Amino acid sequence: MAMQAPLATETSAAGVGAEDEDEEEDLEALALQAEIKTIEMDCAIMDLRRDLEMQEALVADWSESSKALREGVLPHEWTDEEKREDRKMQGGLREAQERVAELRERLQRLEAARPHAS
Repeated sequence: MAMQAPLATETSAAGVGAEDEDEEEDLEALALQAEIKTIEMDCAIMDLRRDLEMQEALVADWSESSKALREGVLPHEWTDEEKREDRKMQGGLREAQERVAELRERLQRLEAARPHAS
């Protein structure tokens, strides 16, 4: 018995169906990749929030410690070495406060860039 060649419409219909399936798979893959990126960004935001909170607490403690060290001692009673150490400590504190501000800005940028759930 001789085999018949498939009709052109059957062949093209099968090809279109396969293309539709490929497109659906591509769309699903893209959606999954977008979801993964969103989750990764959420994790980065949570990590940065935690780091920022810790740094803010450390800087606040440092600032309070600095104030406590100054209490009861008038600046004219300080030795030259104590004055140098105080300037050094105040400079370090300002630098730490600037770093905390940078972390806060970075967190705001990440949160603004985060894709919103649809």
